[in-house]
Amino acid sequence: MVQERERVIVDANVLYSALYKPEGVCGNIIQATIEGSCQLLSTDSVREKVRRNLIENLSLSEREEARLVLALPVEWVPREAYEHRINEAVQLLAHEADAPVLALSLATRLTILSGDRHFRSEPVMNKVRVLTPGQFLKTLPHR
Repeated sequence: MVQERERVIVDANVLYSALYKPEGVCGNIIQATIEGSCQLLSTDSVREKVRRNLIENLSLSEREEARLVLALPVEWVPREAYEHRINEAVQLLAHEADAPVLALSLATRLTILSGDRHFRSEPVMNKVRVLTPGQFLKTLPHR
């Protein structure tokens, strides 16, 4: 019997951490994704945030960051798939920039994988499941 891969919505801080420190917890999640243990989905806003962080914090060129982001094993979900939940997400969050990630979770009912405290508020956690990278890694087989 084939076990279905767990699908989760990944936030920018997890992806950036994985690229910054590949041997860490977030890097292990990326490796598990490559090996087929899970599937990562995210928003275009997350992709742009990761790109900006790579350029600003690691001084990568646009070509270098584009190559890294393109290599990430993430399915980038178009805004049209979750746009109908954006207003609800904005109302639940103190940090509006995270609304697309929450809206995608509300639309798909998938877990959010993030180290961001904005997602750990009671109103958000009453609506969606949120795991830290460490918590998520423990749920994966052979990790």
